[in-house]
Amino acid sequence: MLSSMVAVSRAQHRLETLNRQIEDEVTRPSPPDSTDVTTSAETPIKKSEAVPPSDLPSLIDRERFLDLMYELGAKAVYEPEAIIEDLSELGIECEPIPNGLLLFKKIPITAQQPEYGTSGIWPTDILRATIAHYGYEIHSRMSGRGYYHNDLLTKLAKEWKIARDYL
Repeated sequence: MLSSMVAVSRAQHRLETLNRQIEDEVTRPSPPDSTDVTTSAETPIKKSEAVPPSDLPSLIDRERFLDLMYELGAKAVYEPEAIIEDLSELGIECEPIPNGLLLFKKIPITAQQPEYGTSGIWPTDILRATIAHYGYEIHSRMSGRGYYHNDLLTKLAKEWKIARDYL
């Protein structure tokens, strides 16, 4: 009984520590010269071009987007056509381009060659492009593709005021 109480106490302490770290990351000011955000396709997006909050997708679509990005994960690439189909079902504008897709009518995301297999779209590229499109200052210092991806998801969920923790 006592050992389970200690375990619960440690888990609560760890959760509080992680929440403070997330808050610090979200509220940390960006460097003064960072006026552009770049996707993996090296397409800068000016902060002045960011979408106003009134144009955010519905809460249900935002939750579905976060869950889709979590389900796809960061360790596999996907055919552009499959990604386009999934995102279109969520009301996110995207269309095919040679060797990739065009997200929100202005952000090209090119297919990348993974270590093994055929080229495809990394879900983290879509996540980063979405963060840039809506003008959020969300960054992660976590290393490892999966942790980085899930940290960005958790911070975007917090920005959207959705109770999700993907870490």
